[in-house]
Amino acid sequence: MNRITALAVTGAAVCYAYGVGATGGELLVRNLPDKGNVTVSGQVKDMGSNREFTLSDESGTIKVSIPADESVVMKNGDKVTVSGTVDSSFFGLIGKHIDASLVEVNKNPGEAMSDSLRKDTGISVDQAKTEQISHLSSQGMVKLSGTVADVIGPKSFTLEDGTGAITINMQSDENLALAKGAKVTLVGYVEEGMLGKDIRATHVIITSADQPHAQN
Repeated sequence: MNRITALAVTGAAVCYAYGVGATGGELLVRNLPDKGNVTVSGQVKDMGSNREFTLSDESGTIKVSIPADESVVMKNGDKVTVSGTVDSSFFGLIGKHIDASLVEVNKNPGEAMSDSLRKDTGISVDQAKTEQISHLSSQGMVKLSGTVADVIGPKSFTLEDGTGAITINMQSDENLALAKGAKVTLVGYVEEGMLGKDIRATHVIITSADQPHAQN
């Protein structure tokens, strides 16, 4: 074994021993402490609910809980970075989990929306007609911006824009973990039924996750 190979093998062994990935500097899931603050990166493997998912990296998996005041849009396979507090259930017998304080999806949301929309429909986000809820078209593709007024479920929420409110139903493979007060922009199709109009959204991005904090 030559000196360069020996150094490479030694470096890999050090990475493994200290629980960092081959690229260096990042914790691996397998080597997370039993308790404490951590930051770890990986892929979304399983969206168990709109507020829980499984994070997977080269070493293993761990359950992650998204806090109620955090807003994130993601799907299985997305690369994310999670910061939060790791804890063990029943002294580690059941396993560890992370109570996240921040979940960052490692992609530019605007570019991701534009690329996906162009792939699905052949048009760009800029070509989708920007409208207000009070003067919404009776059909066709529209773009709306506003504030999350109510969270109905992992695929549905109520959007307000200052002119009115409307129900948004997500029709893609993404899950929505939204908090009231989050500001979003979406593209979707207007649908009109017996109870009025709603939007079948194909893409949603969070433009600001700011929301009022509860007063003690």
